[in-house]
Amino acid sequence: MTVTATQDLEPPSAILRALASDPRTELRVTDILAHLGDRALAGAMLVFALPILAPLPPGSNFVLGIPLLAITGQLMLGRSTLWLPEVIGRKQVRLETFRSFLRKAADRVERFERYMKPRHRMLCTPRADRIVGAACFVLALLLFLPLPFASLVPALALSLFALGLVKRDGVLIAAGWLIVILVLVTTQLVTMALAEHGPGLVSDIFGE
Repeated sequence: MTVTATQDLEPPSAILRALASDPRTELRVTDILAHLGDRALAGAMLVFALPILAPLPPGSNFVLGIPLLAITGQLMLGRSTLWLPEVIGRKQVRLETFRSFLRKAADRVERFERYMKPRHRMLCTPRADRIVGAACFVLALLLFLPLPFASLVPALALSLFALGLVKRDGVLIAAGWLIVILVLVTTQLVTMALAEHGPGLVSDIFGE
């Protein structure tokens, strides 16, 4: 199925609330996209990124991260519709795992929506959207790192970008970029520290 990238959306909270109200305990990825109808590629990104901020059972990042790679990759390419291979569309997501979180998230997003509005349009142009898509694709890759809590910061940035794209709100998109910059700076500092002190630590540990 396809999801368009530029259709007017219901509020993001309505998307989350509709998904949380689905009576089924498990949904395929295509079932989740069916809740979006013709809403937006950014709405699909929000639906798959936001639950990663909740405590997840093992393997959930993989199930949610695979669709995010497809979504963000196509956003990066400037596609107006989302297409998913059947092997991804058939993947099952246990809705019961996320239902309570989605309801709470919908309430919080709804309170936040009063401050969301189209602004700073230079951050919301088609070219800017493709650059955001490239950053989001890299963030989606980081979700697969086998490190405790490593997915929280990328998921937060993905959620901010998604909300910004949905509402064409340049402030939220700028907030997403701020997190990306912090991730890059932190990664660089850690890499430099390991390069400088790593050999000494190895010698101390193994007595060499």
